[in-house]
This record gives sequence, C-alpha cells and structure tokens, in this order.
Amino acid sequence: MPTLNSAITLAGNLADFNHDGFEIDAMNFLFDRLDRGNLTVDGDALYIGQQVVHHYTWRDKGRNRTCSMFFTYGNAPSHMTVYGLGKHCGDSDKEYKLYTWVDKKEQLYTLDPTRSDSRFRSLLAPN
Repeated sequence: MPTLNSAITLAGNLADFNHDGFEIDAMNFLFDRLDRGNLTVDGDALYIGQQVVHHYTWRDKGRNRTCSMFFTYGNAPSHMTVYGLGKHCGDSDKEYKLYTWVDKKEQLYTLDPTRSDSRFRSLLAPN
C-alpha cells in the first residue's frame, strides 16, 4: 500500500478514515502536480472561513476510478491540506459523495447552490 506524502495533511475528521491505496495515490499525484507547477485549478471555490479551498478530480482510466479532492496548497514550503475526499455522483460535475473535515461519515454534497435535492448538503458558503 502506498504511503501518503508527509507534506499532505488530512484536515479534521478526514484523518480518522482508512483511505485505500487509490485515494492515497490520487492525493500524492495531485500534490506532485501542484508542486511541479503544472496544474491549473479552476471552477467553483469553496470557502472555509477566509480560506479558499479548490477541488480536483483525478481519473485513472486503467483502474476505471475517480477520486475527487477538496484542498488548499501553498509552496513556501510546499504543503497541501485535504478537506474532502470521495467521488462524483449524480448527473452533474457538482455533486459528490465525500468524507470531509466536518462529518464522521460519508455524506452527499453539492457545489450547486440551486440544487433542490435535500439529500445533498451545500459545500458553498452562503454569500
């Protein structure tokens, strides 16, 4: 089983879960891309207090799996904090089944502020 890079921190309750080798590979891959400076992160940002948290989905076609991560990254020195880890679900790219820094179990979340399905909790802070 792969080892999580020591420059990656799992926030809050996220550290309490057992993560499989695929998830660890995904986090290490994301950190490596960010550290080398060859990844552009865009899309909707999540705010935790004043902290901007970005998301990225790693797709491994060989294993036919994806892993979505919500993270912050800084490079002085290089460090990544992961706040949410899981996978896409539903019909849009804004719905996730995640383990997060807050919950002690996997929950359904959305980045779509107009999502009417009450099973999905919003990850976006209200304006």
